[in-house]
Amino acid sequence: MLGVPVAKFESVIRKQLRGDHPIVITFDEKAILARLKIEQAEEAEVDVRLSDLLVANGRETEGDVLLEQAVVLSPQSILVNEALARREVRRNNSTGAARFYRLALGAGSTNTNALIVSATARLEQSMSFGADIEGGGGASTILALEEIHRALQIDPGDLNAWRLLGRAYFVAEKASEAGVTELSQAITDDTNGIYVRYYRGLLLFRLGKTAAALSDLDFVIAGLRTPPPLRTYAINYKLQRQFAEDQAKVEQLVREESYEEARPLIDRGVILATGTSSAKNYQRLHSWVDENEHSAKIVKSYNQNDWAAVVTRVKVFLEEFPRSAFCDEARQLATSAEAFERQAGRAKTQ
Repeated sequence: MLGVPVAKFESVIRKQLRGDHPIVITFDEKAILARLKIEQAEEAEVDVRLSDLLVANGRETEGDVLLEQAVVLSPQSILVNEALARREVRRNNSTGAARFYRLALGAGSTNTNALIVSATARLEQSMSFGADIEGGGGASTILALEEIHRALQIDPGDLNAWRLLGRAYFVAEKASEAGVTELSQAITDDTNGIYVRYYRGLLLFRLGKTAAALSDLDFVIAGLRTPPPLRTYAINYKLQRQFAEDQAKVEQLVREESYEEARPLIDRGVILATGTSSAKNYQRLHSWVDENEHSAKIVKSYNQNDWAAVVTRVKVFLEEFPRSAFCDEARQLATSAEAFERQAGRAKTQ
């Protein structure tokens, strides 16, 4: 190594590590102290700092007492409101945490975590049954985007903010090409970066760029570092998109009465969706195709004056699809067919 035998090189390193050749590091304590400006802290700040120490050591009750003292002394303080927000986070009260962080931000705080907590709470306002709705965000999402962008201006490397930005673009009312460009800056191989790629894929779907969207989702699904819950989300979203596409094709084929062409599409979907919620969607679609085919055959038989076939087909239809919207009409057709059949029988006897 560098012209020196490796054994000798390692020997010299070991001697240094053993302390045979001590390394002296000068430390000018007086010079450092001279540069320090020591001032007495405000009582409210002291209370907050001590409160934080107590909470960190599991003494939350004592810490909260000191925090309340700080609130009395300086209720508008950035430091105090941020401490109150942290307390609400500990209590799993995201709404309360956001409220105090917003007070701190209004007083001039540049705490990126305050911006992220506030933006997260705004996004939660547009959720439905605990889930984000694609394009379902309103004014609260616009405010969330503003806060996330402020956080990224303060700390462009905050991957939590990038991840939240992806989520915000997913729920934003309008899909944005600029959003794709932004998110592309934060695609990395770590967990947050993989989440950003996932959200970029969802945004690409919204923009109609299916090939690029599938590429992102396939990367997330196959990634070794992808968290299991995210992989499940990606698989389910991809299947939902595939189902929507297959459903549109099947509906068109049913309108054309091409039932035998529709079924292979459904069968393929059932196989791909095995073990997921989309499997039930394909099963329902299969039943819908059968229902439409049976009802079409009843109408066709009626138009051909095949009264016996109408009665037989209606009986089978009512047994297999008792909740169908076509049931009442089917019964009427059967009743009418029976009447025509009796009339035809009397004509023959005469």
